[in-house]
Amino acid sequence: MKKIFIVLSVVTFSFSLTSCKKDYSCACTWEEAHGSHHHDESQTFALGKLDKQDAESACNKEKAAIATHADNTNIECALKSN
Repeated sequence: MKKIFIVLSVVTFSFSLTSCKKDYSCACTWEEAHGSHHHDESQTFALGKLDKQDAESACNKEKAAIATHADNTNIECALKSN
């Protein structure tokens, strides 16, 4: 009985140390302006298997990359679990 308890304790402890990684994507939409012409753009970026915090960070980086173009405005990005 003691051995079973020890084994279960070790297994439970091992699971508690692993992070829950999921396959995430980042769906972004924005408005692009070229002079008086405006049009909507959208793109979904595959982020891969990450924990939620890393996926949020990666999605924020994609949003920042889109924002580097002066013609892009109204940028919205949403993290999605696949």
